[in-house]
Amino acid sequence: MEVKPTSALYQLRWVTRVLAVVILALVAIGMLLPSQYYIERSIFINTSPSRMSLYLNDLSVWSRWMHLPNEGVFVTEPAFLLDEKQSLRIKNLDAEDGRLDVLSFGDEEIIFSVIPKKGILPVTNRLGWYREGQGVRVVWSVNGELSAGLIGPYIALFANDIAGSNLEASLDTLKEALQ
Repeated sequence: MEVKPTSALYQLRWVTRVLAVVILALVAIGMLLPSQYYIERSIFINTSPSRMSLYLNDLSVWSRWMHLPNEGVFVTEPAFLLDEKQSLRIKNLDAEDGRLDVLSFGDEEIIFSVIPKKGILPVTNRLGWYREGQGVRVVWSVNGELSAGLIGPYIALFANDIAGSNLEASLDTLKEALQ
């Protein structure tokens, strides 16, 4: 005696096959997408370049203007000026601690890397400023790569929106501190 499959069984097979094809397509597309990202934001601040240099070269004030996501905070020592071996520890409330390392600094630029938490690739940041009219144009750019497996490239697609809002919040706070 032959048992005929029901239409519900055929529908279930069709749905699982379509779902498998969609998942395979997403994995294939994710393998082709880059996991690197670049973000840039700028703001005009009504201050002098020398005042900007003095303020940003004091690493102890960074916790006042730099926004850290996920309730992170900087652990700062007494006030000190930047030299090329300075770093700040980032205390995360929801993850392992991270670190901000100053790579180089000058009168119009600071380059630093941020490791948000242990196991994450370093993210290179360039914070530069130059005279523009009666003030200073501050440009913050971030280069990074996500090592989040197959979802990394998809997250990189949205990094500009996600991390860009953190940069904007930090730049706005920096502007308030210097005006």
